[in-house]
Amino acid sequence: MDVGTRGNRNVIGAARDRLIGLARGAPPERALLVFWACLPVALYCQLVLAVGLAHFEALAAEFSQPVLQFSVVVSGAVTLYWILLGAWARHLARRERPGRQGRLVLHLALGSGTLSANIAVYLAGSLTSPLVLAIATIGMLAIHLLGRRAAFFHLALLIGAFFLVLGLSAADAIPYAPLVTSPPGSLTGIGAFWIFSHGAIGVLDLLILWSLLSLVEGENREQQARLLAISRTDALTQVANRRYFMEQLQAEVGRAQREHTVLSLLILDIDHFKQINDSFGHLVGDTVIQAVAQCLDTHRRGYDLVARYGGEEFVLMLPNTTTEQAVVIAERYRGLIESLGGDPSIEPVVRLSVSGGVASCSGDAVASAEQLLGIADEALYAAKRNGRNRVEQRSCASICSAQRLTAGQPTAAWW
Repeated sequence: MDVGTRGNRNVIGAARDRLIGLARGAPPERALLVFWACLPVALYCQLVLAVGLAHFEALAAEFSQPVLQFSVVVSGAVTLYWILLGAWARHLARRERPGRQGRLVLHLALGSGTLSANIAVYLAGSLTSPLVLAIATIGMLAIHLLGRRAAFFHLALLIGAFFLVLGLSAADAIPYAPLVTSPPGSLTGIGAFWIFSHGAIGVLDLLILWSLLSLVEGENREQQARLLAISRTDALTQVANRRYFMEQLQAEVGRAQREHTVLSLLILDIDHFKQINDSFGHLVGDTVIQAVAQCLDTHRRGYDLVARYGGEEFVLMLPNTTTEQAVVIAERYRGLIESLGGDPSIEPVVRLSVSGGVASCSGDAVASAEQLLGIADEALYAAKRNGRNRVEQRSCASICSAQRLTAGQPTAAWW
């Protein structure tokens, strides 16, 4: 394979990965996908109409000049609108949390595609124009980007607009295919039955196509949801796994830095767990880990995150929680887990206790998620050294001061 061919494949692969990333991204990124699908069509239509207007004398027998002029103006306005909408979507895509505006720009993109496609289909002929495929394309994009339920509005709008144009044309309220003077399949002498019989076939084909796509899309979304849950969950305990916890912790550290809030971290380690495995076997050890995980997950606050960090070690992220509050929470967990030692579901009955390490900081003081974890880990080892079955908080002032002074930065306040 020569270098040119390999380079072309790399470009195509990068473009494909970019499109897949947009389709799976946040609403503004999905709006960008609609933008890149519709903008080339709008530009092409404007080019064709402009060329037709420039050479109208040769096309006078086939096109209506007033409608052609109107179509050029409308096409230019639609192109400008798509450019502005794409710029807005790109601006929102750069935000970490676009909020309702992200959803709004996606609906506007799909709605604009619906309107543009129906205008083009009407001007060129509802029953004979290949632009009818644009309606199918917009419907498939709506199902894929919004899901079946949320796409219902756009699908109803597509079908409603299509039948509205057919009905008005059949009633001679509006001309059929006004852009062309002698359209293929002209309605001259043809009644409403012919229009709606052929129109119904086209709509039926669209409904079948959308239904098949909806089934495939639903299965894909369910499969993706299951795979996502599996990738985020610890198989033994059904709480979050280490990788997902680190992703969320990094995001929470970033939020705490931006909003200058307090973030606490708690690490809990089951005491003498190796002795439990050696004395009663690994099946009992697994039961103990499951019981501890269930206890933590059941009694956590709604916005806290519990994860199995590794082996018999668990970690909890406590947003907007000071050191004093985190220590109270840790002591509560310690007492609850200690009471599990008499739980009849764990056979044989074993004595359980945990050691805990707490680290808290103001958002602008922590440099990274790894730094916060390291400080909490040092507090955990202090609890182990001091006799186990206890909670220690790690004083971070000295570490923070040393790091800030080394970097030549002022010392931040640690809680």
